[in-house]
Amino acid sequence: SSLNKTLWGLVGDATATEARGKHNRRDGRRNHGLTLWAPNININRDPRWGRGQETPGEDPAVNREFAVAYVNGLQGGDSTYLKAGACLKHFAAYSQETERMGLRAEVTAQDMEDTFLPAFEAGVESAHAVGLMCSYSAPSFGGGLKGSNAADGSTTPSCANRELLTGLARRKWGFDGYVVSDCGGVAAVEARHHYTSGRRETVMAVRFARSTLSD
Repeated sequence: SSLNKTLWGLVGDATATEARGKHNRRDGRRNHGLTLWAPNININRDPRWGRGQETPGEDPAVNREFAVAYVNGLQGGDSTYLKAGACLKHFAAYSQETERMGLRAEVTAQDMEDTFLPAFEAGVESAHAVGLMCSYSAPSFGGGLKGSNAADGSTTPSCANRELLTGLARRKWGFDGYVVSDCGGVAAVEARHHYTSGRRETVMAVRFARSTLSD
């Protein structure tokens, strides 16, 4: 792994160039579009996690610098047009393989602020990433349709977590882009976390959090 910030930006730029090339073919096949689900800026604390090779590592400060450099490289320096759209993932407190789609991420407020949020904050405030992907996990931080987690010690799935997606990302950090779920993340709000009952309530919870659905 390199700690070369210039190289991180060049990798992002090369990725966007390839995406532009594939998109411009427009032959009706796969690999079209300019919204790229990268970078992965989760904290890699356990080498058994299956996504660890995508991240810079376990240091929040390094992840923060990586997020800014890669997003700037990927989105380009034009003041009007994006070269490609970056999507910061997986937001937030997500770095475990076992039971990942139903994980209760019980994280202290200090650890959330010091460890799991800095890279996302920088990716939004400094690099102006246009996308966020909510994680499969249900952090103890935040709250949603059923109230604040602080009130009863519960957890709220990230994709239904209004305090995380709206209160923090949109209102505090000024995020003005789209929020997409990971594959199956919306269904997991009900099926794996049992936070909701039925599709209607699940959609209500996710939209209340201002997630732009997916699945």
